[in-house]
Amino acid sequence: MKHLNKNHILPALALLLFGAVLGVQFDSYVTSDDALEQFKKMKRAFAIINGRYVESLDAADVAEEGVKGMLNSLDPHSSYIPPEQVRDKRDRYEGSFGGIGILFEPGDTARVISPVADGPSEKAGIMAGDRIVEIEDSSAIGLSANGIQDRLKGKIGTEVSLTVYRPLSDKRLTFTIKRDEIPLYSINSSYMIDDRTGYIDIGRFAMSTYEEFMKKVEKLKGKGMDRLVLDLRNNPGGVMKSAVQIADELLGRPVKIVETKGRNSDMNRTLRAQEGGVLAEQPVIVLVNQRSASASEILSGALQDHDRALLVGRRTFGKALVQKQFELTDGSLLQMTVGRYYTPSGRLIQTPYEKGNREAYLKNKTDNWREAVYNVSEYKDSIPDSLKYETEHGRTVFGGGG
Repeated sequence: MKHLNKNHILPALALLLFGAVLGVQFDSYVTSDDALEQFKKMKRAFAIINGRYVESLDAADVAEEGVKGMLNSLDPHSSYIPPEQVRDKRDRYEGSFGGIGILFEPGDTARVISPVADGPSEKAGIMAGDRIVEIEDSSAIGLSANGIQDRLKGKIGTEVSLTVYRPLSDKRLTFTIKRDEIPLYSINSSYMIDDRTGYIDIGRFAMSTYEEFMKKVEKLKGKGMDRLVLDLRNNPGGVMKSAVQIADELLGRPVKIVETKGRNSDMNRTLRAQEGGVLAEQPVIVLVNQRSASASEILSGALQDHDRALLVGRRTFGKALVQKQFELTDGSLLQMTVGRYYTPSGRLIQTPYEKGNREAYLKNKTDNWREAVYNVSEYKDSIPDSLKYETEHGRTVFGGGG
């Protein structure tokens, strides 16, 4: 099929919108006569493109490109998730999936790096170095990483047949492995730096992160921790709820953690900490860098604005847009911005952007990062007064880009 430029096929979204949108009636999203007229225009354009274009077109492909084009005309963080990627995305958010528990390196013949400790593959006898040659009696040679994952993942309790070649013994071995819940841990490491200082590295925020965090804290306290280094460097964010729960444990008094505002009233809310908290009294240092984003910035911003922790590192990414997922008729998702969040001092730390221009957005971020690193005084002086805020104890902090 000939590839169509997205600018030519934005109207294709009409195919998915006609009759129902995202699982609800279309008229619940159309709030004006003008919007209805524009929908009719899209419907008409799609019919013409699909029926009269010089080459035969796959309607599903055209519609998908149309969805992508519409989202690309919005902010830089609204995105489209194809059906085949939805499960992996949800697994990362939920923190677990049904599988056999192996880490592997793709290639002509995928090589097992290691089985997950005490997981189904280790129990069955899979070893590091094994080469995956067949899955369910079908060749696995040449499969991509996603192709292998798709075949190995499945409902917990079901079985999958896996044939490997073991170089050490020059044998092909076949295993029947029962799928089980495989955790995707979001905390990379935790340990005692010295007799008093604990260290926890949160790699991302999933639904399981708060529970993981509390277990690590309990273990470190048992070793004598009375102060914490919390590492959020390179943490891209994720589930906001988990970041808020951890902030609650660190703040330990009824103060604002974050405020969200959106077009619809359900996005207008303020989340506050409660009395108590397992780390409410311990000194905290938070490590951040230019890749600390979204939920990471909610947590670090709340601690900074209440003078609860010292932030060390580089200016963070600057993503203060809240996304919500909307399912389409084929199982794909619109991950669309529905609100903005503000730190306790009122800061919007979102980097400015021009709608539909992601390249300029990313270039602006790179330029700002370089200025903030190599020309600190000049960069600080260039920030307008409108983006200057005060913490609880009167320190100056900045919004508008991390």
